[in-house]
Amino acid sequence: MPDTAAIIAKYSQNIPRYTSYPTAPHFRNDEGGRLVETMLSSIGQHERISLYLHIPFCDKLCWFCGCHTKHTLQYAPVEAYVGSLVEEIRLVSQRIGFKAALEHVHFGGGSPSMLERSDFQRLREAGVRSLNIDALYGLPLQTRDRMEDTILKVIELKPDRTAIFGYAHVPWMKKHQQMIRDEDLPDGLQRLQQAERAGWVFATHGYERIGFDHFALPHDSMAVAAREGRLHRNFQGYTTDACDTLIGLGASSISKFRGGYLQNIVATNQYREAVAEGRLTASKGFELSQDDIVRAFMIERLMCDFEIDPAMLEAQFGAVANPYIREIQLAAASEADGLCRMQDGKFVVPAEMRQFVRIVAAKFDAYLKDSGFRYSRAV
Repeated sequence: MPDTAAIIAKYSQNIPRYTSYPTAPHFRNDEGGRLVETMLSSIGQHERISLYLHIPFCDKLCWFCGCHTKHTLQYAPVEAYVGSLVEEIRLVSQRIGFKAALEHVHFGGGSPSMLERSDFQRLREAGVRSLNIDALYGLPLQTRDRMEDTILKVIELKPDRTAIFGYAHVPWMKKHQQMIRDEDLPDGLQRLQQAERAGWVFATHGYERIGFDHFALPHDSMAVAAREGRLHRNFQGYTTDACDTLIGLGASSISKFRGGYLQNIVATNQYREAVAEGRLTASKGFELSQDDIVRAFMIERLMCDFEIDPAMLEAQFGAVANPYIREIQLAAASEADGLCRMQDGKFVVPAEMRQFVRIVAAKFDAYLKDSGFRYSRAV
């Protein structure tokens, strides 16, 4: 068995969640306006795309929240914002120039947290057949027993899939988190124990582990995709969405294209002003190099499958893959803590080390060492 306490102590640095590569802090200011027309024009007429719509409002702001959202007790600001969102949809559709076929639509922000348990039941009765619920570990004053109690309440709602995310304490980014005392936060080992307890509870109730922090019932499409090696990862975490294009709509939302990323204006008022003036709202951007594309593929497969297959790399990228294959072989040969190894010709993260997969993925992040950016805890 691995010495988890020693591993956590050794790798105490903060590491990205790798919902994209490069990660969002590397997106460049003022690049969005330069890239947005090119990115939108790259969408093929027969291509299926996905949408993400950000609704940045909550009726109560949690101290631990790391999302781009705001507190409101009135619906008028939400209604006005939706008007801007509808107008942005019109502007983006106009620039694309044809009616694109939609594969997935995801809503995010704060809005789902406003629903009561009885409303979830009403949605089920109205024909909503699939439910996804996220929970957090590593919260202030949280214990393993409290974690288990939370997960049991989640299971009572009978979700088809769930996720348990580690609380990201980033008070330098989210000033309201400064109200949380450092001494009230569980340490690295306690966080891992909470995550393991949650995973055990889900497993005993018939859920299959997906990646390192998601769970799904065996019939769910995500569980099927994981078993068949078709799992993907985007800004919402693990997903069955295989689309090359995800268009983000709303303040702060992020879009993904074959050639790069865009992020909309974060401040809600500035976002609405841009829409009212008929301007596309992309602010930050990042144009992918060939190296970025290969590393993004490697990191996604590692996060989803806990392995990188050199044969798959070669099939995807041809001779371009050769230096990357040598890189993963060297990473395995130089690994001193058992986090990864070569097995049957593949670079793999052993089952007992999968909770540390972000640490392994960081080995292939060309930006991390010299970035200076601060991320959340690795576990």
